Amino acid sequence: MAGCGVPAMLASVRNRVAVFYTLFYWIGTVLTLGCFALILAGNSEILYRLEHSRLPLSWMVAGGAICGFLVAEFCHPAIPVRAGVEEETSPVEMAWEGVEA
Repeated sequence: MAGCGVPAMLASVRNRVAVFYTLFYWIGTVLTLGCFALILAGNSEILYRLEHSRLPLSWMVAGGAICGFLVAEFCHPAIPVRAGVEEETSPVEMAWEGVEA
């Protein structure tokens, strides 16, 4: 059972989750910049036609940005990418073992 491919499967899952995290993070970033652009261009005649009196277009874009960032946080990988590093002993620990002996 040692060669069943579980580490390779975990690596592909981590890569897929990292892609989702990056995708939704950039969606949130672009929508945030779009929100600022809509706020700055809110006095123009073209955008005035698209605005709703009770829910401005910039608020809807800001809500989409918040949702994008929330989904990115939910997709954040909980498994560390370099799990093998934690198992190794560091030189500092080895130096402390020499002092105690």
